[in-house]
Amino acid sequence: MKEQLQQLLSNGHFEEAKNLIEQLDFHVFEELLVEIAFDNGDESNYLFVVYLLKQHEWATYHDLAYLLMAQPLCHVERAYFTAYKHTKRAVELTDSTDTLLLENLLFLHGVPDQVVSDEEAADVA
Repeated sequence: MKEQLQQLLSNGHFEEAKNLIEQLDFHVFEELLVEIAFDNGDESNYLFVVYLLKQHEWATYHDLAYLLMAQPLCHVERAYFTAYKHTKRAVELTDSTDTLLLENLLFLHGVPDQVVSDEEAADVA
């Protein structure tokens, strides 16, 4: 399954990839996609999540986009800023009730780009 998904994403076959992942539990899909992104460092993994977000703007998809940009794709220019955009939106979609999403904001305070200001980090904490 991993190789098949990786091939579909690398070739931009997002609709086929979507059909494939619909058979999986979300957490299984998430782990699989993060593993693929660590293996190949390809931005198509992130673009696939953006494709999914255009169909359903769910906090879980924003959180996955954050995760990809903050970890396996952090080498991409302005990756932490992109991660910030997604985690902020996920926080908004959950009315700031998900502490794990709030922790993502605090993580971005500590990255070299210091995407989150001291003031915002204090507010989140």
